[in-house]
Amino acid sequence: MRSRAKSRSLGTVLLATLLAACGLGEEQAIRQAFEEYKQSILDQDGERAASLVTQNTLDYYDEMRDLAVEAGPEQILDRRLTDRLAVATYRLTLDLESLRQMTPRALFAFAVDEGLIGSRSDVAGLELGTITLSGDTATANAVSDGQEAPLEWEFRREGDQWRLDLEALLAVVNLVLQNLARESGVSENQLIYQTLEARTGQRVTGEVWARP
Repeated sequence: MRSRAKSRSLGTVLLATLLAACGLGEEQAIRQAFEEYKQSILDQDGERAASLVTQNTLDYYDEMRDLAVEAGPEQILDRRLTDRLAVATYRLTLDLESLRQMTPRALFAFAVDEGLIGSRSDVAGLELGTITLSGDTATANAVSDGQEAPLEWEFRREGDQWRLDLEALLAVVNLVLQNLARESGVSENQLIYQTLEARTGQRVTGEVWARP
């Protein structure tokens, strides 16, 4: 009896150790994926960055491309601020035919190459804090310049690779931009126009929402 109890106890310890080791391995893989993504943004290596984000993220870019190519104000102006900013950005930085032919992956890569997804100064000090695993998904506290930031990074395991789910961050980015517009005393669309005028040097008006 005592021998069986010792065997069960040893088995429990070994199982717990194995599970802990697996968890540490997954955390290491997630941190590596984040560091590779961060470096790809710093290097403005769009192709590399596109290989490190989820299909969910690329699906979002596909949807925004379709809006930029086909939609008019009746479809666009009901969308959240981040969506409108994306549509206006693509219309001002790409000709219609090039945009129409781009795959979601190519569009994401273009956005990284052109510095449209996070500036170097924005991402240079970013790190991951505590990681919480849940099957094939994970979240990690964001740390910026050593201080915890009020947002979380989300990851999904697709196949045998952990990838960043950037679509999940858009709600947070949207709130930040809404607050910026409110604090600046301008409408959300005015904030979009001002942002794109500063980026492109072009005068931007409500005509950007017109159907192509």
